[in-house]
Amino acid sequence: GVQERGCLALAILACSDEIQMSIEEGGVNALEIVVSSMTAHPKVAEVQEEGCLALANFADENPSNQVSIMQLRGIHAIVEAMSNHPKSAGIQEDACKALANLAWCNSPGQLGIAREGGLELIASVLRDSRNEAGPQEEAKTAVKALVMNCPSNLAAFRDLGVL
Repeated sequence: GVQERGCLALAILACSDEIQMSIEEGGVNALEIVVSSMTAHPKVAEVQEEGCLALANFADENPSNQVSIMQLRGIHAIVEAMSNHPKSAGIQEDACKALANLAWCNSPGQLGIAREGGLELIASVLRDSRNEAGPQEEAKTAVKALVMNCPSNLAAFRDLGVL
């Protein structure tokens, strides 16, 4: 549908810092569009997958976007996508990538992901998708990002049997 294609287009455009700036300067709140689409269509796997990918790309090494995504409840939208679509390797992979990018060098992101139940979902990906290389790799990257300088997340992942 329209939301799926819109999220995919924004995911592709978000790969370029210059295009991200042009979108912002044009007054388009791409992050709000993505999170709203994900929230409005929680059971549509394609919207969730492309939405997670878009948020992952917008959050990549962009502290300003990381803050905006958190303020828009993007972490909640990502975690809900993982919860609602546990068997979708694409959603799990892109969601883990988004959570990793939101957690890198971002203590509020690390703690917010833990509060929303993201650690348990990432642990589930590591346990349940052993035959899927993409989700496994992104989940491992997310664990690294979430435990860096964050003792509470380190302890939680130990308790979950991940570390």
